[in-house]
This record gives sequence, structure tokens and C-alpha cells, in this order.
Amino acid sequence: METTETVNCLICGADDGRPILRRPEPRHVICRQCGFVYQSPRPTEAAMASRYESGYWENHPSYHARLADIGRQRGGIICDWIGHLAGREELVLDVGCGPGVILNHLRETLNCRVLGIEPSADQAASAQKRYGLEVIPGDIHTAELGDRKPKVIVLSHVVEHLYDPVSALRRCE
Repeated sequence: METTETVNCLICGADDGRPILRRPEPRHVICRQCGFVYQSPRPTEAAMASRYESGYWENHPSYHARLADIGRQRGGIICDWIGHLAGREELVLDVGCGPGVILNHLRETLNCRVLGIEPSADQAASAQKRYGLEVIPGDIHTAELGDRKPKVIVLSHVVEHLYDPVSALRRCE
């Protein structure tokens, strides 16, 4: 079974990506036509689903301490961007929330309601256990929010991992 696939730009379809990082994997490229950054080659959907099922990054020794630092930094930046939008009663949705570090930071700093979506069941459970967050296991295409309508949707380091970003962003409307 193939574990990676080469793809054209997911926005404009051009086969004109230029590598932007000097590492072999994951290989992020920028489309010379429209500027979209994506992975190519990228893991196949089956390979990625298997990676999420097997614990994703949880087994790396420095994962939690490093992630907490990065999450607080990103959370601070996101708070600066959305702070004027997310008041006390507003709902902030974090798609691909991982173990909830950023989502918890948003809740504590902005005093808003929060909800996460996370494809890794282990990460979703970690967010629920560590921070008492509500996290829907799944992805942007399958998650059901019921009658909840978020004021702000965060996709921090997510869009470049989506297999169909246009469809995912339309679902965010």
C-alpha cells in the first residue's frame, strides 16, 4: 500500500510547487501560481488516518512540554487576533485542537465558550481529561455542532493538512 502521494496545488490545480523547507518530510511546497502552501508528497488519507489512530505525536519523549510552550505562544497570538471578536458568551471553535493547549488558553484568556474538533481520539481524550474541554472526535467534514454557531473558527496549522481545503473552508461558513 502506498503511504504517500504527489499532488498538484489544492487551490488552483497547478503543478508548480516550490519546496519551502529543507527537510525531506513532511515536504511543504508553495504554489508558484497562487501562493498556497501545501504538502506534496503528502501522506495518503489511509496513512494519515492510521497515524491519528496510533497516537500521533503522544509517544515522542518531549511532546507534552514542548507542545505546551508552543500552544501558549500560538494561543497568545490567536488571542491578540480574535480578542475583539470573542466575548464572554461567544463560541470559539478550534478545528484540529490536538490536546487542547490553545483552546484552553483561549478559554482562560478571553473568558469565552470553547469547543474543539480533533481527528485523533487520543488527542481529543487528552484535551477532555487535562482541561475539561468539550472536543468532538472527527474532522471538519464529519463533526456535528448541533445548533451551536461559532463566532470564531480557529484552524491553526490545519489547512495545509486538509485533503480538500476548499470544501473544509466552505463548511466553516
